Amino acid sequence: MDSYKNKKIIITGGRGYIGSKLSNYFSFLDCTLVIIDNSNINWKPLGTVAKIIYKKIDLTNFQEINTSDIFDNSDYIFHFASKDLDNNRNVEEDLKMNTLSTFYLLDKCKNIATNSKIIFASAAMIYGHVDKIPVNETTSNSPPSLWATSKLFSENYLKFFSNKYNLKCISIRIPNIYGETGRDNIFLRMTINKILFNVYDKNTLNLYDNLDLDRDFIFIDDVINAFVSISNLKEELFNGNYYVIGSNEKSSYRELSNKINKLRNNSLTIVHNKNTDIDYHEMRKYFADTSKYQLATNWSPNTSLFDGLKKTLNYIEANHKKFK
Repeated sequence: MDSYKNKKIIITGGRGYIGSKLSNYFSFLDCTLVIIDNSNINWKPLGTVAKIIYKKIDLTNFQEINTSDIFDNSDYIFHFASKDLDNNRNVEEDLKMNTLSTFYLLDKCKNIATNSKIIFASAAMIYGHVDKIPVNETTSNSPPSLWATSKLFSENYLKFFSNKYNLKCISIRIPNIYGETGRDNIFLRMTINKILFNVYDKNTLNLYDNLDLDRDFIFIDDVINAFVSISNLKEELFNGNYYVIGSNEKSSYRELSNKINKLRNNSLTIVHNKNTDIDYHEMRKYFADTSKYQLATNWSPNTSLFDGLKKTLNYIEANHKKFK
């Protein structure tokens, strides 16, 4: 897109599930792409058009962020760096990785020469257990997990820094995401990807007591397009608020299993695990009304659930040895 030409674009967590896919996208554009990551992974995006800078920074270390000049004169900062959901992780680590890092980043940006737009990858799980669907930007928040709570903390930091220091900030709440990403070895981090791999590997699909609760499963290409479409958003709308995105297609896990079974020629063994306890946050219904974001950016999801599942299964069939 011309709006990103000659821009300095930073992606924190640029080797993560969404970050690596977005890094691939920008690597084919004439821009400066800064991939920030705190790992020792050598993964690189596929494109060679962008000038790519790799920077290892621990975003939970105030001193490291504060002494770096990498954020200076940036145009867009896509903030994806976080830790995956892990109910066994200690709370202090969760707060550091998913909340304190956001505060340090914003605190750095308020003190440097940057007019950057800061885009935070948030989570639809923040809504928690809602009374009715679809949800939108007026629906109340009730985070059902520590991870979702940390995401809400970060959103509030963006709102605060936007109001007090005029930083240009926005949060995007993402529902259940699936599909091929940039790095193969993180493909199985997503629930639907795990389900589809198990379908390919064992021809079995497990259902639990949340099988009839509606959900919103969004294909990763539509998520990437949603973030890219940020450039269409008017300047005054970078005001610390959040938008919700989704697939515009409501589906329960039972309906999901039927679609997958159809793709497998109705050969699946589908098992309902009635006696298996599942986490509280999984016993919720969710479906997004994306009209506000669509109106503001001209973005819309283009991949149906059936087509997205088909593409993902085809990808697994072609690459299954990488996941063993």
